[in-house]
Amino acid sequence: MPEVKSDDEWETEVVVVEVNGVLDARSIRQAIAAKQTTLRRPETETPLLQIGNSLFTGKWLRTVGTDIILQADGGQHLRVVAASDKMLKTEKALLTASSSGAATSAVQTSDCALGKDRPPQRQIKK
Repeated sequence: MPEVKSDDEWETEVVVVEVNGVLDARSIRQAIAAKQTTLRRPETETPLLQIGNSLFTGKWLRTVGTDIILQADGGQHLRVVAASDKMLKTEKALLTASSSGAATSAVQTSDCALGKDRPPQRQIKK
């Protein structure tokens, strides 16, 4: 009988997340503090980030250099918590109704590398 391997091993990866779009910063901070965050489809090029009731579409980027994450130690001192060269840049997803009556998400994302005046639109079906 073949040996069954367990998925008990896992790896932690630190990522810097940039959240863009029209949002209520206070409610976003409260949702993060209450651990109401979910990263859906993280293995894809365009994952979805849910913070509370808000949905954001993302795109993985590599940073130039390394981002260092610092934490205040109550006074004027900062300590290094982690470092990362990976970033998830997200845009707020705007929900719209389609002509068939099914709810879809019209997502506007901006990509400076494309050099286009108007950001492309993608449709995400629920």
